[in-house]
Amino acid sequence: MVNLVVRENQEPWDEYIGILYETLNSLNEEQFNRLASDAERGKISRDEFPMQVLKLEYSTIKRTRELLKNLKLSENEQARSVFYRQFLDCPEEFEEFLAYITKQKRNPIREYQRLYDQNMR
Repeated sequence: MVNLVVRENQEPWDEYIGILYETLNSLNEEQFNRLASDAERGKISRDEFPMQVLKLEYSTIKRTRELLKNLKLSENEQARSVFYRQFLDCPEEFEEFLAYITKQKRNPIREYQRLYDQNMR
C-alpha cells in the first residue's frame, strides 16, 4: 500500500509535480522494502543504505524531469513553481546529484541514515 501526501499552501503546479514524482517513485516500492529489510538484518551498511535509496529516487527524478520537459508552463508559472526548477536543474550524473541535494534545506543522506538507525534497533 502506498500513501501520497500533498503539502497544502503550495503552487498548483508544485502539487501536480509532487504527485507525479511520488506516483512514479511508488513503482520502486518493492526495492525500497528490500532495502529496509536488508537494513533491519544488517545486510547493508549505514553509509550504503542512503546511497541505494537515493539511486532509486534519482532514477525517478530523471523520469519525472523527462515528463516535465513536455509541459507547456508559462514563464510566470515556471517562476512560481519551486519543484519545476528543482527537477529541471537536477544534474545528469548521480555524483553531481548528491552534491546538489546536500545543498538543499534538507539533507536526505542524514535523514536516511537516521531511518537506518531506527530500523537497526
